[in-house]
Amino acid sequence: MEQLGSRRFLLLSPTVLRALRVFRTTRALRLVRRMQGIRRILVAMLMCIPALLNIAALLLLVMTVYSIIGMQLFMYTKPVNRLNQVFNFQTMGNV
Repeated sequence: MEQLGSRRFLLLSPTVLRALRVFRTTRALRLVRRMQGIRRILVAMLMCIPALLNIAALLLLVMTVYSIIGMQLFMYTKPVNRLNQVFNFQTMGNV
């Protein structure tokens, strides 16, 4: 009886392995057929980009308005605990 570490044991014959390789190549052919569906999805995503930019601009506007309101409401709070010279409500960048 041979030791397991000394030689490789083939569980399948080489002809069966070649047949499995053929099946692997057919997987690539199936992917090419599905490319049309993937293209449709990508085109739809590209068409949504302008709408997403509008939503991002609206979100930025809302966040800016709330930052300005927060600065106006809390501008005179004393720096205590986590409020200090760096993190405060006195400048727009820190709000």
